[in-house]
Amino acid sequence: MAFDGETMNDNIPRIGDRIRLLAIADDPAPIPIDMRGVITDVHKHRGWMQIEVDWEYGRTLMLTVPPDQFAVVDPSSGFNE
Repeated sequence: MAFDGETMNDNIPRIGDRIRLLAIADDPAPIPIDMRGVITDVHKHRGWMQIEVDWEYGRTLMLTVPPDQFAVVDPSSGFNE
């Protein structure tokens, strides 16, 4: 399931979810698209949320949704989806 902020009240991602980055906006040192990571915290706000992520290559960076977009990776498929 992709998260873009439009349906975030229905489907809030959870700590421990594995994700794949679909889009990131206006970051001076962006995470590459399709990079995988694990959610370490979720901060819900009115109309948007911040998602703390440990990325698979060792970097941590918070996503802001919207405008950033990601998809939860099926746990049975690991990061090789």
